[in-house]
Amino acid sequence: MISSLGTDLRSLALFRVALGCILLARSVSGLHDVFAGEAPGWSLAPHALAAGTVIFDGLVALSALSAACVVLGYRTRAALAIHWLLLVSLYLSFPGGVQASHTVMAAQTFLALCLPLNAFWSVDAALDRAPPDNTRITTLPAAVLVTLGVLCLFVPSLLAFADAARPPSQDAWHMTAYGVGLAVPVLAFLPLWTPVLRLVAMVVSAGVVLVAGPGPAVLPVLAGLLPLTPPAIWNRFARSPGGRRRSGLAIYYDRDCGFCLKTCLLFRTFFALGPVPVAPAQDTPDMYRIMEQHDSWVVRDHDGETYIRWHAVLLLLWRSPIFWPLGWCLTAIGMGRWADGLYGLIGHNRWLFSRLTKHVLPYRPVAVETSRAGTVAAAAWVLLLVLANFARLDALPPDLADILAWAGNGLGLVTDWRALL
Repeated sequence: MISSLGTDLRSLALFRVALGCILLARSVSGLHDVFAGEAPGWSLAPHALAAGTVIFDGLVALSALSAACVVLGYRTRAALAIHWLLLVSLYLSFPGGVQASHTVMAAQTFLALCLPLNAFWSVDAALDRAPPDNTRITTLPAAVLVTLGVLCLFVPSLLAFADAARPPSQDAWHMTAYGVGLAVPVLAFLPLWTPVLRLVAMVVSAGVVLVAGPGPAVLPVLAGLLPLTPPAIWNRFARSPGGRRRSGLAIYYDRDCGFCLKTCLLFRTFFALGPVPVAPAQDTPDMYRIMEQHDSWVVRDHDGETYIRWHAVLLLLWRSPIFWPLGWCLTAIGMGRWADGLYGLIGHNRWLFSRLTKHVLPYRPVAVETSRAGTVAAAAWVLLLVLANFARLDALPPDLADILAWAGNGLGLVTDWRALL
């Protein structure tokens, strides 16, 4: 069962970027000011203690910084942990300002802590000397994250049909969208034609969300659909004509420059170039001669032509399946010529950048396997989510219901499903 609910590490990386962008946008768009206007809740929470002081602004800045690190995949789990703790503090400090979408963000951030979101397209992945061989992940936390994304669409759709108080004349178009939303779990989890059905489920779900609940509040719901992206999409992407041209690339750097190697690895990772070889120029006489002649790294294209300095950067941008429009724009404005001085400035200070990156960007492995603690945390979260929803139905003792209501926002225990769409 869990296997059919699994996802792909590349899909998790896409989800990480989307989640990080949402967290960053919410951090810098005045979200904290909105919460600060609410009546304080738990007075011992850091945000409540710091309200109205410069320390509150510092917490906002820390929240934005950790979100930016999530987007880049830099020390990802530490950044996620910091941001989640700040969300817990904010929600406990001002519970009156918490909306359903905020709770979903907290849930996604908590579950992300249990998953290797940094295995692809991240600073962490670029500095991992042993990238993962298998991109499929079928652990319990992955299954919970995928299921949550579907539930955030299915449950509001189901409740919309069950809600007799909704005037039928009000939402004929919306009710049609909700009806389609009821089919999403079947499309997402049916074991037949999984890649096609999952892609259909994503498209249908995005359409339902945009019809039923347009606005920034639905962004976490849309982000929650990204783990459904089937591996076949990424595999086909790699086999495209552009992928074949990328397979002929080779990058050569100065072996004596640690900064140069890390820069090449970051280019390869963030430009999504795939398994392009990165090798010391000293090992290839022709490349070493070019490097010495031009004091530059060297990139060899699939046709054997070589590029140096900024022209090499532009070539990698052209070959990137994501940033090729940027490569086209920079080439059009002649960056290969006028940016040469900047390249020389960086090259003359390689020793400084090498010392800096030695401490800021050390090589370290990315843990792809889910730890036992991550599995237990995901299972405990599911149990608390079920209990919180039973508490909303007055099916639990009042004291337990009060505890769950107090902690539910920070833990991401979604109970107000109707408000998601």
